[in-house]
Amino acid sequence: MKKIVLLAVMGLVMNTLKAQSIDDVREILGKKDVDYAKAKETIDKHLAIPKNAAKPDGWYYKGFIYNAISKRDNLKSLCTNCKMEAFEAFKKYQELDKKNVLMALEQNASLFDLYNGLYDAGATAYNEKNFKAAFDNFSGALLVEDYVKQKGFDYNGYKYPALDTALVLNTALSARFDKNEDASMTYYKILSDANVAGPQYLEMYEFIAAHYKDKKDTEKFSAALAQGRKLYPEEAYWTALEMESIGEGATTKDEVFVKYDEMIQRNPGDYTMVYNYAVELYNYIYAGDGVPADKKEGYKQKLAEALKKSIAIKSNGDANLLMARYLYNSAYDFSDDAKKIKGAKPADVKMRKELNDKYLAQMNEAIPYCETANKYFMALPTLKPIDKANYKQSLGMLQNIYLIKKDAAKADAYGKLLSDMQ
Repeated sequence: MKKIVLLAVMGLVMNTLKAQSIDDVREILGKKDVDYAKAKETIDKHLAIPKNAAKPDGWYYKGFIYNAISKRDNLKSLCTNCKMEAFEAFKKYQELDKKNVLMALEQNASLFDLYNGLYDAGATAYNEKNFKAAFDNFSGALLVEDYVKQKGFDYNGYKYPALDTALVLNTALSARFDKNEDASMTYYKILSDANVAGPQYLEMYEFIAAHYKDKKDTEKFSAALAQGRKLYPEEAYWTALEMESIGEGATTKDEVFVKYDEMIQRNPGDYTMVYNYAVELYNYIYAGDGVPADKKEGYKQKLAEALKKSIAIKSNGDANLLMARYLYNSAYDFSDDAKKIKGAKPADVKMRKELNDKYLAQMNEAIPYCETANKYFMALPTLKPIDKANYKQSLGMLQNIYLIKKDAAKADAYGKLLSDMQ
């Protein structure tokens, strides 16, 4: 919000007034060197009389005097909050004088001057990291600005914008840095309700979403995520925050997986979400405390589906390697089950064969996923430690698969690649 230049109009106003009941105040203000401390004392005494307080002129002069005092460091202690007390006095004046005679003569310049003073004080305090003072002044400037807009006032044709985005944002930030989160949300909401967008507002939408997550307000959290995704569709933050919220409040893995299913249904093309769902399932099946036997196959099916969706969205090294690891481990599940069957009856022999066939089939199925992962890692300009570890794991699985298939040549080839990486 830019600052406007105001004309000196007080002399004109005073010379046109004939309110004899406050002549003492006018006399003090008419002197070359105004004694504002005396002027304040005089106007306060004047307004302390009920019949005077019922008339408008005294309130105008109070507003003028208090605003003048607010600009003088040696006098600021004379009032609790000089600028806001001046604002209240000007409002009282206009309430009592429906024609607004005194302020119309100055084009309501005193109100615009109050705004300027509050804004400048807020900016100074903000730069000095006095965020409490910054918030008090910025929020005060907004109150003055809103009042001026409601009245439809302008100064030499200048009007405040319908939404002063910069000032509202500064007010919200001041409250936030002062650790006044509720106040910060009040002003952030003004901007978010207007769907303002741009790089400078991304952090605001992130803060709003995190606020509702922490408050466990599911409805508003979902709405904040939807708005964030609409305005900033490329940001991964929304998915990360939503995934973070999944485990909060869930008491069982089943509850976590149900939440993932719901989120993926709403955002089926979100790779990060789908892939992390697969990671959660994989860790639960193969790295957790143990999946109930009667549920393991169901979870494995969910894992396979999540991995296929991940690869369909983005066929990278991570998703392909995880699919290969799943198939590799699943194959050994069948092998372990086959070894548990000790009988020699035809039914036992048949079951062992079926399980071993599934074992070999899934080993074969893992091969193309390992190869795709290898191509991805080989194409990277440099291998980060995690990429190198994953690449070695893929090579190791391929070496072992070909040993199982009794293909010594391919097993040796992958073994050499693996050795070269040590």
